[in-house]
Amino acid sequence: MFSLRTLALSLLLCSLKPAAASPDPACKAIEEAIPDQITYINQTRYNKENSNYYNAGNSELKPACIVLPTSADSVSKTVKIFNQNPDVKFAIKSGGHDPNPGHSSIHGGVLIAMSQLKGTTYDKAKGVAYVKPGGKWMTVIRELQKDGVAVVGGRIGIYGMGADNVVAFETVVANASIVSVTRENNPDLMRAMRGGGSQFGIVTQFTLQTYPVGKIWAGIRMYGAQQQKEVFEGLHDFIEKNNVNKKAAIIFTASPTAKGSDGYRVFFFYDGPTPPNGTFGRLGDVKPTLDLTAQMTYGDFLGANMPPELDDMGQPAMRTSFRSVTLPRIPNEPGWYAQIENTFSNITVALNKGPFEPLGTLAFQPFPADRFVIEIAHIYADKAKDEIIQQVGREFVKEVRKQHTELVAKNKGVAMETYLPYFMNGASDDGDVFGSYKEVAKFKALQKQNDPDGLWLRSGSWTKYGKCSGDDSFNCFSVVPDTTSVLEFVGKDG
Repeated sequence: MFSLRTLALSLLLCSLKPAAASPDPACKAIEEAIPDQITYINQTRYNKENSNYYNAGNSELKPACIVLPTSADSVSKTVKIFNQNPDVKFAIKSGGHDPNPGHSSIHGGVLIAMSQLKGTTYDKAKGVAYVKPGGKWMTVIRELQKDGVAVVGGRIGIYGMGADNVVAFETVVANASIVSVTRENNPDLMRAMRGGGSQFGIVTQFTLQTYPVGKIWAGIRMYGAQQQKEVFEGLHDFIEKNNVNKKAAIIFTASPTAKGSDGYRVFFFYDGPTPPNGTFGRLGDVKPTLDLTAQMTYGDFLGANMPPELDDMGQPAMRTSFRSVTLPRIPNEPGWYAQIENTFSNITVALNKGPFEPLGTLAFQPFPADRFVIEIAHIYADKAKDEIIQQVGREFVKEVRKQHTELVAKNKGVAMETYLPYFMNGASDDGDVFGSYKEVAKFKALQKQNDPDGLWLRSGSWTKYGKCSGDDSFNCFSVVPDTTSVLEFVGKDG
């Protein structure tokens, strides 16, 4: 007998089917405009592209078709068709790094995947590199290493952040025109695009400032749980010194467990063959349990983390979640970091109802102006854990912000940074990325001016200035939602 339960299940399964069996008219129009640059469900190129995400959960979203543009002109033709089909939803994917479902992935709409628009060219005369958005970061570095130069990217920004070093954005804007945005021809738009998500267009090429690079000193040092007080005091010291030691950088990762800390992993980087004594302050004086730092080339260092054979392979079939919060260094509170770590463990244990996989990691990233970002990263296999992990993140950020408020009141009169925008690369979907920018009103007006019909509001990622609210309202803006696989986009002061 056909039960109500069976009927409900059937309706649910039908609702999850993408419009691939009868493709959207936009897909057909795109196929006519750029033949051989589109693929449909169950085709080889479709399956390969839709399985290549840092968060395997994004592969569960099935677009009606995937566009694989090979040029800026192809992107322009696709955008024209979007304008002719005002009900079509779409998403833009570069390297697939953004784990938030619906940002660089979509169910039933059109996915523009930039994987075929890749390549790096060095212009020695101008001291810049022309970088397409579809390549992986390691391929960019390898190409430039041949000429002894590098560009800024990732979380190690001794020349500022990636956004600070963009000379020009070649961009397909809302009316489908292909324009070059620079500080000279459009300074306001150039500034807004540095952290604007998908709000101003689709970047088809970055012109990036290059820098000479020779031998560097880098690597990982491990510390035991019993060294918690020492290493956190060292972190506190380095955040302050980060404003002075421009050639040095760290990423400090804690791995809390249900029973407390599991130890600490600190990535050290110095732009030179040997860091002078005192470069890393008190953190450099803490004796590690394992020291893997050494002198090497920049390319060799990155190559150790991503061998050539992995460049064109799909991402691992694991689910991933990011969430971040930006906080000030409070001079008299070096114990706050341990409190933050303990808070994360306690909330995870309290909310979890069954056996848990990794608790996740907390990456403390020093930033200029005595600030630090905490990126909460979870990598796990069980889909059933999706919501609990999001809940852990929300509750953790809420509690840490409460601690921040209390410590500011306790330290009344003590100078500390008050501008705390989101770091988009690690922000969650419910974080108010755009609303955290001090020039949000200006950027909101600029977005409306450049996209009067709201084309980009139909794309994924953070799509409205100030759209988010609630306990996790902090960063929501730039060019391709997923371009952080090539660059980190929020600039040093906006």
